[in-house]
Amino acid sequence: MGSFAFGPLAGVIITIIAAGIQALTVSAQSGVYGFIMHVISTSALVVPAGLIYRKKHTRLGAVIALLCGTVANAVVMVIANHFVTPHFLRVPTSVVDGMLIPVILPFNLIKAGINSAITFVIYKTISRYVIHGEKLFSRKEADHIAKG
Repeated sequence: MGSFAFGPLAGVIITIIAAGIQALTVSAQSGVYGFIMHVISTSALVVPAGLIYRKKHTRLGAVIALLCGTVANAVVMVIANHFVTPHFLRVPTSVVDGMLIPVILPFNLIKAGINSAITFVIYKTISRYVIHGEKLFSRKEADHIAKG
């Protein structure tokens, strides 16, 4: 969503921050490998999606952008897994290569597809508040909620 709202560079910066937080907390056991793969994977989705959506800022543009980002993510992750995974996991490249098409490609298509679908469904609603500055509640409503 950051790439749609603020452009591809912002999407990558948000990705690096999120991957860093995740690498230090919930995915600490995957270490540098998890951080690198997270950044590569998410960047491969958000950069093309952000570039396309910036040029075609419509609902159809969003669909095209997210589909292209999903495909780019899957292709890039096949390549990244071929080169990065054997090095970090100390497994033969042939073992990883045997998993690229039957496991890694579909996994990444599904994962990026789910992320893209969620983005498509919620982006417009969230962007009204984040990008366009609409207020969620009036001052009176906010005071009423705060008082309980």
